[in-house]
Amino acid sequence: MTTVIALLFMAIGVLLGGAAVAGGFLAWTRRNVSRLPLPRRRRPELPPSEPEPEEGADLLAYPRKLEALEDALELRHRAVQDQLQLVHERALEISVKAGREELLRRYAEDEALLKRRAEGMRRVLGLVWKTRSILLLRVHLAITARRRPTFPPLPAAGELPQELHQAASRYKEAADAARHYAEEVEDRSRSLGDTSPSAPLSADVDEAIRAAVQAEHQQVAGAYTHLREQMDHLADNFTWLADHLSTLVVVTDPAADGAAPPPADGTARLLVEVQEALGEIAELARLVDPNHADSAVEHLAANITRLEVDGREAEAAAAAELEIDQMLRRGP
Repeated sequence: MTTVIALLFMAIGVLLGGAAVAGGFLAWTRRNVSRLPLPRRRRPELPPSEPEPEEGADLLAYPRKLEALEDALELRHRAVQDQLQLVHERALEISVKAGREELLRRYAEDEALLKRRAEGMRRVLGLVWKTRSILLLRVHLAITARRRPTFPPLPAAGELPQELHQAASRYKEAADAARHYAEEVEDRSRSLGDTSPSAPLSADVDEAIRAAVQAEHQQVAGAYTHLREQMDHLADNFTWLADHLSTLVVVTDPAADGAAPPPADGTARLLVEVQEALGEIAELARLVDPNHADSAVEHLAANITRLEVDGREAEAAAAAELEIDQMLRRGP
């Protein structure tokens, strides 16, 4: 009996000890697990954002195509010059040897061909640079014209609006928009000098080509000046129309059923000037015709490629010059 009781107490001790150990282990686990860093939650992957479209990208495509033509022509010109140097050195090497007259004659023919090829490339390269420079100036102005403000609905010429207060408010809004645009035109005109690229070192850029680019620069600068003055004048016209309608409001005779006096002389003429000014800006925005420019650049590239054909350098250069002239015939 005593043995049984002893064994019973021993079992109870073992159970209590095991419970204490288990409790201590659980307490240790809680303390240490709480100190472990929590696993990071993975952020959901967002789709890549679309880049902002470049302003005037459709118009800038053609000057950039011409820039690619410039680069290609410069590479070809460099290859021709390297070959010309090689042919010249070979001719010098054999010139001191007897019985090499026929080889010297053939080397001379190759050298003359390479010189003609290089000359044609330099000439066309200068023409391409002129075209790109002029197109960049026109694109600069066309992008500015595309930024023209959107005016609120205005009364038609020769009509006196029924709601004078509302019409006066719209003219005031249009005046503010015109003045803001005039300031933007002024800011854009200051960056015009940074538009024309430097001429390639290999290009044959004579005074006539430089004069053509300079003349275009002056013409576009004049268009900017005219546009800014036109917008400033337009803002003054809008302001007068707003003030005039406000004047009609305060001089309206309530006893005459609220009938307003007729508008002052010249109101219809000012409204016509507004429409004409807006039409001129819209025309500037179409200064570079994408369809025509695309076709012209493609034809120009084809004519330049013909410089690779033996004996047709002059013809290809003339065809390229004609295509450039047609491309640039339209100006601001």
